[in-house]
Amino acid sequence: MTSVAGLIDEAKTMQCVDGKDKMFTLQDLGLTIVLCMPHVDALREISRRNNVAAIMYIQGRSSWHTLHLTYNNAGILMDAKELTLRQSEFSVPDWKLVVNLGDRLMERRTHGN
Repeated sequence: MTSVAGLIDEAKTMQCVDGKDKMFTLQDLGLTIVLCMPHVDALREISRRNNVAAIMYIQGRSSWHTLHLTYNNAGILMDAKELTLRQSEFSVPDWKLVVNLGDRLMERRTHGN
């Protein structure tokens, strides 16, 4: 079994390679950990929120916890934020987008793509 610290280290390594946010989910805890790139903009924030909400949707939950970790280029933790998402906080059009993302994610898992 891989430790959470090991998963974080693996995600940090991959993030250094491609420069993109990384995330992994601990389903039993109802928690998604997101390794965020240091430079953030509003569109990236919305994308993160929707992607985590898609996981919440797939799990059939109405709320979900997320931990955002931001590391600098030296691998030192710069920021950590714990958030709770609730389906009730999404507008109907935004939730439709989340459902679409979740369905596509399930499709990829089902077909191994």
